[in-house]
Amino acid sequence: MAEQLSADARFLLTEAGDTRTWEKGAFLLREGSVCRHVHGIWKGSVRMFQLQDGKEVNLRFFFVNGFATDFKSLRLGEPSGCFLQAMESTTTLTIDAAALRALYDRSPELERWGRGLLENLVIKEQEHADFFKLFSPEERYDWLLRHDPEVIRKVSGTRLASYIGVSRESLSRIRSRMR
Repeated sequence: MAEQLSADARFLLTEAGDTRTWEKGAFLLREGSVCRHVHGIWKGSVRMFQLQDGKEVNLRFFFVNGFATDFKSLRLGEPSGCFLQAMESTTTLTIDAAALRALYDRSPELERWGRGLLENLVIKEQEHADFFKLFSPEERYDWLLRHDPEVIRKVSGTRLASYIGVSRESLSRIRSRMR
């Protein structure tokens, strides 16, 4: 997660956060709550989802060395429209947004690092938007196999189907054709 940082910057980061363990199914954020934390994932995985007509729609998956948060809610102070939930027993370094901003003021190295993480997030968001605009469901699955295989390995079929925008049965057919 922070391996490219100097020892001093890593110390500041870990001092500002709390190590937390979340049981499988625990919510790091609930819809309607204002997001106030960034969760650096040390172990485990987290999913972001929304409820639409009572059905879960999976939006993102976060794994080791990733960061789980609702940036829109975090930045604007608005209630979140999504949930963050541990998909397995998960350990995070959880940092309050205000503490993170204070770290950026205190450490130019951490500010550059945070900016780099944000730039990478914007790139991933653009790829994700393109993913749905340009690709068929089969092409989405193939893209994940080639570019984000951890999603294929770690996410259940039902959640994966929701993520690529198909039924569980359609995902099974896609997998059969691609073997």
